[in-house]
Amino acid sequence: LGGMNDVTAVSGFVKGGRTTVRFRRALDTGDKFDTVLSKKGDTDMIYAWGNGRPGDIRFHADSHNHIMIDLSRGNGVPKDSFGREETGLGARQIINSERVGTLVTMQNEINAGKPNLGPWPYGSVASFADEEPSTGKPIILLSTLERNIINTETDSRASLAVHTTNATEPMSAPRTTLLGKLEKIPDAELAKARKTYLAKHPDAEMWIDFGDFSLYRMQVIDVYWVGGFGNDHYIGAVSASAYLDMELSAV
Repeated sequence: LGGMNDVTAVSGFVKGGRTTVRFRRALDTGDKFDTVLSKKGDTDMIYAWGNGRPGDIRFHADSHNHIMIDLSRGNGVPKDSFGREETGLGARQIINSERVGTLVTMQNEINAGKPNLGPWPYGSVASFADEEPSTGKPIILLSTLERNIINTETDSRASLAVHTTNATEPMSAPRTTLLGKLEKIPDAELAKARKTYLAKHPDAEMWIDFGDFSLYRMQVIDVYWVGGFGNDHYIGAVSASAYLDMELSAV
């Protein structure tokens, strides 16, 4: 197509498994192939990366993403719903307001049924409650007879997928998946966790004190968000730090 390379690389580094690249570009490069960027309002940004030779992103395959930026704001995050989704607020709101999700662990071979099947992703319905005050770390009541707890004896990795339940079509509903590890809640914190969980699930009072039941907390390591269909919604990863550090007043 032609055009010029109007982007200047400033710096780049890898930390904690994440790659950060800083670059600069004029708002108006004078290149007919470049969009003139506005100092105010949202700007669509599509970026891609490749694993080939430096500078060669022709074969980036699915290594691309779409975000919105607002150059008038210090952090570049828009004030609208896209920005709230991108920063993790949407995910925190769902975890805070919903009460049921799908818990997935890695199936092991302890009483698994079909031999030689593990490891294999295993999912089941799980009731949960956000901590009070909100932390974004779900509290989940599980039995030691439940498959997910048996699985965590050999692999503590887990994910919890949750979507808003007030949508007519679930596939268009905002949804999030938390990736992390299940940890049994210490005795010193049980009374508070029990009260929090029962506030969301009062019927569970009939079985919460059974000997095989325990309360677990998910320690969140990563977050994925799907806001819905189209460019009006953010779809992509949210860092665990952004998700967990979200101001509670915003939730």
